[in-house]
Amino acid sequence: MNKDGYVGRRAENDIVVAMNPASFARDLASVASGGAFYYADDIKLAVTRDDISVYAMPVKEIVKKDPNVPSDFRDLVGNMVYVGVLAQMLGIDLEKIRAALDFHFKGKQKPIDMNFNTVKAGAEWARTNLKKTDPFAVEAMSRTEGLIMADGNTAAAIGAIFGGVQFAAWYPITPASSLAEALNEYLPELRKREDGKHTYAVVQAEDELAAIGMAIGAGWSGLRAMTSTSGPGLSLDDGIRPPGLLHRGAARRMGRPAHRTLRPACPRAHRRRPHICELPGSRRHPADNPAARRRG
Repeated sequence: MNKDGYVGRRAENDIVVAMNPASFARDLASVASGGAFYYADDIKLAVTRDDISVYAMPVKEIVKKDPNVPSDFRDLVGNMVYVGVLAQMLGIDLEKIRAALDFHFKGKQKPIDMNFNTVKAGAEWARTNLKKTDPFAVEAMSRTEGLIMADGNTAAAIGAIFGGVQFAAWYPITPASSLAEALNEYLPELRKREDGKHTYAVVQAEDELAAIGMAIGAGWSGLRAMTSTSGPGLSLDDGIRPPGLLHRGAARRMGRPAHRTLRPACPRAHRRRPHICELPGSRRHPADNPAARRRG
């Protein structure tokens, strides 16, 4: 995304990092003329192009120097070497990377330190050993200030909270688990009374069938209730799903609504009563449509 908000995908890439010998030739060919190609120097394959900037990185050597990285973690932590190298070469603030690691590892100090030390080692190696011959740099901007950057499940959870959800039942299953996890993260912050008491309940059920049963029962009792599930979970739900609202957000899979899931789900009915099945036409539709929020 550029500073004006435009998003584009090109067939060629300006910057490519190659860590896999099997895809090395393909990765090399994908670099646009004038681009930058970074690769692990233990990949003993020829670089046959002279129209790009090429940087070889001693990934394994750098990781082996750190005694705090267990041998069975070296391949995983090795990815942090190129993160450090690119941070140095592109001008990315290392503290921003540390903040990202802190978020990813949920504040667990040991993996944060192990990965960040490798990032710093990669950055220091690049500062000492590499001469920059490409024009690329990353500039920090504040165009996202006041905005929420989130994946589809997090966006759905926040939308449900602002839509008034009071009860959510769920069962752990990919890719639906993170929606319930986001509810557990944001509800304590966004949904409480002045006296500090919470006005919601999030319950982990024993399976998908129990989860939708709880949501339906809560809904019939007057609460704004919901559940999240997957394709297999939706199949299990057939045994209990009564008339209700099935809403598959367009943001759910970043513009790739799972029509194969929706087609068998929409006709399902209890005692021949039709479902209300709302299919948003865009990512913004659920947020821009107050009536949809009230029904949800």
